[in-house]
Amino acid sequence: MDINTRNEIVINYEYLIKMVINRNITLIKALRLDTEDVYQELMISMLNAIEKYDSTRSDSIPAYLYAKLQYSILDMRRRHKPCGLTGTGNQKITFVSVEYYYDDGASYDVPVEDDTGEIDLSDIFAALSSSEREALDMRIDGYTLRKKHHRDAFSAACEKMLAMI
Repeated sequence: MDINTRNEIVINYEYLIKMVINRNITLIKALRLDTEDVYQELMISMLNAIEKYDSTRSDSIPAYLYAKLQYSILDMRRRHKPCGLTGTGNQKITFVSVEYYYDDGASYDVPVEDDTGEIDLSDIFAALSSSEREALDMRIDGYTLRKKHHRDAFSAACEKMLAMI
């Protein structure tokens, strides 16, 4: 495809970029991206898509470009990890209520919870007998416990685990 044809297609379908940005504006803001940067990346994606366009595989170039631009937005989402609780990983999250602040902005003493009372999951499993662990594993794997001794072992394991929590 020659440059003049490509530029004409870009000019004719530039509105698709704005449409994709407007449709995904909440995602763009959640990723804390600048709309101008997103526009530039989508323009590059559009140019690459126009170069790879095969008229024998698709009759509608606007539909093809729109799909490619939407996939580009999804690629941006993968590259820029979202904010909020989904991007925290293994970090411990502390929530502070706005009720802990005076009207002038000075803070109250915020109560801190002690983590020493937490029970490790391995401690709970160590307290189970081998038949209870076997029944629990079967249930976790999605098996229906049909034998009575498996059902009894599973209910005993549940009782032990609830007692330890």
